[in-house]
Amino acid sequence: MLQQAAAAELTHYEVLNVPADAEAATLRGAYRKAALAWHPDKHPEGPKRLQAQRKFEQANEAFSTLNDPQLRREYDARLANPEGSDSAYGRAPPDDYGRAPPRRSRQTVDVVLRCSLEQLGGWRTVDVAVALASTRPALAVALVQRFGSLLIYLPKGSRHGSTTTFVVGGVLELQLLVSVRPHRTFARRGEHLTADRHVPAWHNWRKPPVHMRAVCGTRVCLRQRGEAVPPGGVSCTVAGYGMPLSRSQRGDLRVTLRRRSVPGSLGRLGARLGGVALAAAGALRVLQQAAQVLSGASAPPRRPFRGKLFPRMGGGVKGRRRLGGGGRQRRPTGRPPSLREAGRGL
Repeated sequence: MLQQAAAAELTHYEVLNVPADAEAATLRGAYRKAALAWHPDKHPEGPKRLQAQRKFEQANEAFSTLNDPQLRREYDARLANPEGSDSAYGRAPPDDYGRAPPRRSRQTVDVVLRCSLEQLGGWRTVDVAVALASTRPALAVALVQRFGSLLIYLPKGSRHGSTTTFVVGGVLELQLLVSVRPHRTFARRGEHLTADRHVPAWHNWRKPPVHMRAVCGTRVCLRQRGEAVPPGGVSCTVAGYGMPLSRSQRGDLRVTLRRRSVPGSLGRLGARLGGVALAAAGALRVLQQAAQVLSGASAPPRRPFRGKLFPRMGGGVKGRRRLGGGGRQRRPTGRPPSLREAGRGL
């Protein structure tokens, strides 16, 4: 009880362990450090987790208040003048019967978060403002303009249907409902992750090691050098690279390793070589243009297009006028002239 009373008397600056004139960057760093240290999932079940939960909520409320300039000025004024804070900031004195007025309850808003496996494991942040904008865009814009970006880390071990609370500004409480969107590489089976990995058809020729990027971003080894992949495939298990259950416990990564067919391997190789060739040609062209600019040589003039659409684009009307204004001349033929043509010369 004494510890709770002492924790309740701490100021927001003492909760975040920052000076009274701390800047915004210092506040963000201190809040990130406190959130990582007092996250409830990093402590075992029992009194320690409850204490960590209280300190985590205090850190959220302290950062929400100090990060907003107007709320910070009001809070500093209350710290400087604690006696007049009751009447100046809406804390009315007790009524005639000696009962204090009820405290103003926080407004609760439900938000659905569509998260990836990386965000559920706590390796990437979740933007609460983007999720809130799908249902209440005006409120999301107002919160971003007042408090900045609303980025949080979900508790480790979160899964589909989990709920958590995020307090903004001390007056708005966001109830976050977690939903999972499918991953392009991994599939979750409880705390374990499953995936399929393919190697080229000629893998068994030199038998190089096989690596894969885990969901947490670490590069893990699935097959050592010299180990072949059988035609039907092989199952590889890497312990401790699945989804987290607590701070120190994680599931396993189970990968099915298979060999591609020869046509499929050749097709992927051709696609990669084609992309590399296009990139190299583009880079060579850029280097040539840069060399011309640096050397001061002007680019050669571009020749006009003389295709089927414009066969006589170079001559134009002036060329026909030089011939007498009659346009294209008729070539003489071997037949004798007609009477009408012979009469024209008379």
